[in-house]
Amino acid sequence: MRRTPRRALFALLLLLAACARTPSGTPPLDQTTWQPGTGSIAGYVVNRKAGTNVAGTTVAVAGTDLSAVTDESGLYRIMDVPAGLHTLTFTQDGYATSRVEGLRVDDQAETRYDTIQAEAFDPFLPTIPPTLSISVENGDSFPGGPEGALSFTVSGTVASPESNGFFSFGTAALGTSRGTSGFLNAAVPGTLFPFDGGVETTVNLPTAAFSGETSLHVVAYDVNFNRTEVIRYVTITPAETAGRLAEVTNLGAFAVTFGDTAVFGPLSRIRPFDGRALLDAVRNNDVSALQRLATEARGGAPTLGPQNALDEVITWVDVDFAYQGGALPTAFRVHRRLATQGRFWPIGQVGPEQICATLTEDEQPGPLDPDAGIICTFRDATAGLEAGVEATYRIEAILGDQNTLSGDSSVTPLPAFYVNALSPSNNATNVSVSPVYEFSVENRSSLLFIGALVLDRVHAEGSPVEWVAVLRDDSGITAGGIPHNFDGTAVNETLQPFHGYDWQPIAVTANGTITEDNEVEGVNAVSIAADFFDLLGVGFGVSDGPVNTFSTGDGSF
Repeated sequence: MRRTPRRALFALLLLLAACARTPSGTPPLDQTTWQPGTGSIAGYVVNRKAGTNVAGTTVAVAGTDLSAVTDESGLYRIMDVPAGLHTLTFTQDGYATSRVEGLRVDDQAETRYDTIQAEAFDPFLPTIPPTLSISVENGDSFPGGPEGALSFTVSGTVASPESNGFFSFGTAALGTSRGTSGFLNAAVPGTLFPFDGGVETTVNLPTAAFSGETSLHVVAYDVNFNRTEVIRYVTITPAETAGRLAEVTNLGAFAVTFGDTAVFGPLSRIRPFDGRALLDAVRNNDVSALQRLATEARGGAPTLGPQNALDEVITWVDVDFAYQGGALPTAFRVHRRLATQGRFWPIGQVGPEQICATLTEDEQPGPLDPDAGIICTFRDATAGLEAGVEATYRIEAILGDQNTLSGDSSVTPLPAFYVNALSPSNNATNVSVSPVYEFSVENRSSLLFIGALVLDRVHAEGSPVEWVAVLRDDSGITAGGIPHNFDGTAVNETLQPFHGYDWQPIAVTANGTITEDNEVEGVNAVSIAADFFDLLGVGFGVSDGPVNTFSTGDGSF
């Protein structure tokens, strides 16, 4: 089988390539002891997408005087919680309220519970979470296997319908709560369902990837982002299995950080097999191919996604691995250990049909064939990921009562990276028809890739892209700025006189080193500052630097 190909984001890593610490105030997870008959609850609170931790939230156990406040990393721990089922509330001024019902605490053990606490859509509206009822009880059993499903009904009410309006949506998942495109755990398989609460809604949840006892998580939000989660502990009857498992191989972890996004929800958009041309061009150090690919990117007019931009630092890790030979697993379970933790925690369990494929001869995803080999990618957007904190991953293959465990792969996400467009400045006039695009950067890592995107504001037809180029900073061209059309690939040799244009930097930094042979090694983390129109092929626009508008002079210079 081929070496595991990298998905779209790792292709970006390669294209761009042509201290662990403990949060103060909260002990590291797992380093604790308990009183008899009690356990503890610990986890992270995040604001919508992974990587944006919420500090200062009060976490309270209903019916007790037990509580804790999240530290600067969003981490909390509550000790001496009586063993049993509990309700927790998460409150803070300016934020919607989150509540979880039915969270189980075992004797002499720690329960891990991460959650979302979004900023209130309108802080003047009530922040009372909705009520939620489901037709599943603890201990209920449901069939597993390829055709297995967990079917149940959901109903509920919004706390203040005259102001908070109505439910916006609901989610259901097994093993952990599922996010949506804009919320935590968006890559976790599950069901997203429309939900108004007034009428019972029937939900059908596939169970193929699970067997034995597991947790069911049902979540509903109102329009002010108040959130209620109900947990039930159910049993999935395993289907009959045959064959023996093989080993999980070629494990690799690749981190992506960015400071802002032009769309609401990139974490759930996974395209594992994009970017093969970019991958091959960089592996072969084919500069002409890279320039050709950048030129082809302007073939269609760029368009923007939904405008719900989030001014946050976003981090995720794509975990790639391969499996070949043996029987096809019913599930892969992903385990992660942060440098701030003392052990691995399971962060997701998925069936191979949800994250894997067998590549055909023309490098396209085809039906799963373990004999030919399958490649898989799991996107970790769970809470706790943080710039500068190492994350280590393991993959467990599961088939009935069999399991095999991979080796480890670690990555340290980079901090947010920022770029400023300096010249031509915004609203500049009488600009040269052959300008030099100047910029400044902040928080660069060892490698810097910079470029310019120039748009014709008054084009008559076709694409508005006048010129685009991306190059490595050590090329020497970027010293003092990027000269317009230095590579001869612009639509016109110079800009038109008395004409209006927009320009924006394209800027990415990466870890790794450049060898004496001008090859790049060791890249497994990038931080994107600006790529508004997704010319780098990530799958969404990243916009943190401004777009500067300018007009040219008479063309005499």
